[in-house]
Amino acid sequence: MARAHLPTPFYRDFSIVFHLKPTSDNAGVIFSITDSNQKIMYLGVKLSAMEDGKRKVFFYYTEPNSNKSQEVASFEVEHKPLDLDQVSFYEDCVSEPKIVKFERSSDDLEIETNSRIYVGQSGADDPDKYE
Repeated sequence: MARAHLPTPFYRDFSIVFHLKPTSDNAGVIFSITDSNQKIMYLGVKLSAMEDGKRKVFFYYTEPNSNKSQEVASFEVEHKPLDLDQVSFYEDCVSEPKIVKFERSSDDLEIETNSRIYVGQSGADDPDKYE
């Protein structure tokens, strides 16, 4: 399944960006690419359980032929309210973000039963493909 969406070999230089609003204080994996047996997390991001208003974000990157998942970095983050009515763009991952505020209704965004998700392109609504 991963090979249907990701190149192989995977990019050496890459970024992963998440904007999360957890609904519980429990630990949980946010994203992972695993081996075919789902025993090793090649690439992954996980949140620890909330403890004293803080939690850790763990980053996993496991080298080929390794026999267990490798945690390569962790960061402690504090729980703080989020501004959910803005879009932030980080150019080159080192600059201050460019921020655009926007207004949206309080209605939930409902996803239809047969909706699709695309990476690098959209459906018939937009013919442009990322290259």
